[in-house]
Amino acid sequence: MKRTILSICQILAFLCPAGFASGSPVLTASVDRDTIQVGDPVELTLTLRSLLEEQIGFPEFPGETELHFELLDLSPPEEVSLDGVLTRTLRIMITSYETGTWEIPPFSIGDGDSPTDAITIAVISVGIDEGGRPRDVKEPIPPPWSIWRVVLLVLLALLIISAILLLWLRRRGKENVLDPRLAPVDLRPAHVVAYEALDRARADWSGNDDPVEDRRDHSFKLSTIVREYIRNRFALPATERTTREIMGEIRREKLPTDATGTLRELLRRCDLIKYRGDRLVRDEFEDLLREAKDFVTRTRESRGETTTR
Repeated sequence: MKRTILSICQILAFLCPAGFASGSPVLTASVDRDTIQVGDPVELTLTLRSLLEEQIGFPEFPGETELHFELLDLSPPEEVSLDGVLTRTLRIMITSYETGTWEIPPFSIGDGDSPTDAITIAVISVGIDEGGRPRDVKEPIPPPWSIWRVVLLVLLALLIISAILLLWLRRRGKENVLDPRLAPVDLRPAHVVAYEALDRARADWSGNDDPVEDRRDHSFKLSTIVREYIRNRFALPATERTTREIMGEIRREKLPTDATGTLRELLRRCDLIKYRGDRLVRDEFEDLLREAKDFVTRTRESRGETTTR
């Protein structure tokens, strides 16, 4: 019933642009369902209506460290213009892998505007049925055995044993020669390697003066450099972890609070640029680059030397 009333209000507001033109921008938020099983996708819809000449953007989606939902997909906004009123719709696919009742916090486009209502979503286990009771465990179904199945398995086993024996006999007749070539290993401190990679990232940006080129990959490059630094410095598999997992593991290193905050903000901004499709401008790139160098400097391994970056 609540969704039906909300849909009717949205339709009436869309059909009455003259009354809207004298008011403030309106932002609404809704989901396609309020109860899911673990891992099921939920479509979060943000609808923003404003005057055509106003330059108002959607609010930022909270990072994975700020709520119990993970971002799956983000579609480009859909725009409809009618009688001087611009209606934009942003669809965001999210999910949760933790059971419980979680809340999506209100969204707001400005200090003076009314925020949207908080949205509550219940995440239940796949072992619970529609009535909230645990599902019965079914007995495993034994495979049907027959003489032909046994013969086939025996022949397959003999074939595998014969192949292994043939490979062993071939290897036995060959002399094992070790390859003297070794893969190059960078034995320098992790912060030195990171500084050089960040300098190359800045040079790559400055080497191309095309103002309309899509440069979102530069934010991904900065995020990768920082993740590789964390891997080399703290022996954490940061290149294989999400932002939320990295922040959970890095806490055990007992880093300074400001360094942890810098890392969280840097990875969050890089994720937003990647998922929202925002164009990366030079000022924002320089800001991200400074945050990356600041995190490396605050957490670098100290061996008695002093380095100014």
